[in-house]
Amino acid sequence: MSLGLNRALWLVSVLHLLSVRITILDAALWHSVEPEEIRAVVEFPLDRTPLNPRLPGTRPWLYIGKFDENEPPIEVMVDLADTDEIVVFHAMMLRLSTAVAVGLDLRHPDLIDEIVHQRPERKGPR
Repeated sequence: MSLGLNRALWLVSVLHLLSVRITILDAALWHSVEPEEIRAVVEFPLDRTPLNPRLPGTRPWLYIGKFDENEPPIEVMVDLADTDEIVVFHAMMLRLSTAVAVGLDLRHPDLIDEIVHQRPERKGPR
């Protein structure tokens, strides 16, 4: 893919995000990932993978990214059923099992070396 096409796709993604609300459900905060980290992954993902819906009328996606280049990768699951809203329902430090299940080890093998242990869970909503 050419650099010009990459920039065009990035611009379209940014413009789309400007018109879409990001809602973070309490359940997404249970694994101690902060809302700012979640937003960074949703707004600038390194990888996105569609998931099989478990509930009718949903369009779940797995977003993987980092809050900062020196931070470990985070997995964020979102529902894209509503075109005006991205609903985040899960977030935690990227798990090796998740990375391998979606082929991230083949597309972004460098991220595999950056996977870290989970943060302590929060018991209940904040």
